[in-house]
Amino acid sequence: MKQKPCISNMGFGIGFLVFSLSVGVIFILLFRPFYYLEMKLLDIPGSSGLSAAEIRSNYRVLMDYLLPFTGGELAFPTLKASAGGLKHFAEVKQLIRFVYAAALGSGILLSAGILRRRKKRDYSYLKTSARMMAALPVLLGLAFILRFSTVFSVFHRIFFRNDLYLFDPAIDPVILILPETFFMHCGLVILAVVLTGSFSLWLIHHIITKKPALYVVRPDRTGSLSERRI
Repeated sequence: MKQKPCISNMGFGIGFLVFSLSVGVIFILLFRPFYYLEMKLLDIPGSSGLSAAEIRSNYRVLMDYLLPFTGGELAFPTLKASAGGLKHFAEVKQLIRFVYAAALGSGILLSAGILRRRKKRDYSYLKTSARMMAALPVLLGLAFILRFSTVFSVFHRIFFRNDLYLFDPAIDPVILILPETFFMHCGLVILAVVLTGSFSLWLIHHIITKKPALYVVRPDRTGSLSERRI
């Protein structure tokens, strides 16, 4: 049975959504100047009681540990950490490995699907995907702004089977340099990446569908000239 185009297009939409979300998360993890800017905007040194140099040092160690292909145990340069806190970061590392795998897997599947559709000159999936991707930033963006604490809590309940994310600053002072507002801003940046992807797909679809068809004149088997679309 032939797959219905609308269902297939929705599959593309899900694929692009997974890919863009994964890319957004990876961007936040790798682009450390974003945190350094947040450190100034949120006055993290003032709220945590730690110097900017100390905050940068501990943040770098944490981000290096969370990279999916690094090994070893997490040990902060100047901050103490509880067993529960270290276990939570180990679980976060596993989740990040999944994010990298999702980016790679969705990227490969999308590439194969795009090449197949290109041969058929069918670009309808671009518009469907753009619409699906645009819906998520609008819905979650409002939730982030209005009730981020609730969204943050629900996220952890979905992806973690414990409450180790509820850090006590007395035994896990790292939470002082990772305020909730910072995570909200991270979420908004990730949604901005998704929205940018949505606009890019819409723009590509617009350019392709508005582009005039080109024809070449070639002789057929009988010697007559015929037009062929390229």
